[in-house]
Amino acid sequence: MQSLQTVPALPYTVEKWETYERSYTVDPVRGEFRKTEIPHNVNIYGKQTRPWKSAARMKNEFLTLQFIRQFTNIPVPKPIYMEELDGAMSIVVEYIPGVPLDELPDTIRATAVEKATRLIEDNVLPQLRKLTSRHNGSLSGEVISPRRVQEESTKQEWSRIESLEPRFHFCHNDLAQHNILCDPQSGEVLAIIDWEYAGYYESVFEKPFWLHPFHEHSIDKEEISKLESLLSGTQSDRECAVLQDDHPQHST
Repeated sequence: MQSLQTVPALPYTVEKWETYERSYTVDPVRGEFRKTEIPHNVNIYGKQTRPWKSAARMKNEFLTLQFIRQFTNIPVPKPIYMEELDGAMSIVVEYIPGVPLDELPDTIRATAVEKATRLIEDNVLPQLRKLTSRHNGSLSGEVISPRRVQEESTKQEWSRIESLEPRFHFCHNDLAQHNILCDPQSGEVLAIIDWEYAGYYESVFEKPFWLHPFHEHSIDKEEISKLESLLSGTQSDRECAVLQDDHPQHST
């Protein structure tokens, strides 16, 4: 992550920072958080690259926030608008003044993990599992595999799958501590963010990443192989078929 910057043109401080594939802006007065894709960047090897499914993931996050707010009471930022700026997708959502779970002080982090676990297991996952579909994939119309699969797999494109039964459940696909915003004093969960990889998949796609910080997780090759098999349909029922261009359905 690049160093934090402030924007002095306004009579108040606007924070801006960048990662490899995104730039971020927080406007606390307007109560807005803007995320903008960096469509081309230079990686650590000095080669110009385009982040994988960058625009599709941005669009998917915005659509998912609308969807989650409509069909659940899971705490997520309110989506405000989506636009394209100079060829780059940008979304603006409600600014939630919280702190990522993995950045909380040691004095309250353990308590915050317990609170997050109760919320996720008792509220978030039961509601997501009620959102089902006969088709796998994201709300943006593509199969956006979880980041852990995308980074380890040699396959980057997946065809959509249809089942006669609504066996796919809505998944966040990255319920990690850095995607859980908490109150810095109480440790209460304020919002679950970063839904870029969300969509309809088998329930095993949703791993309990919230239990430990990101740096404590290791790559599970066996799990990645299983998820690849599910995405390719080789572990699906005989009734499944490949889709070309159908949109996900849901039932509550």
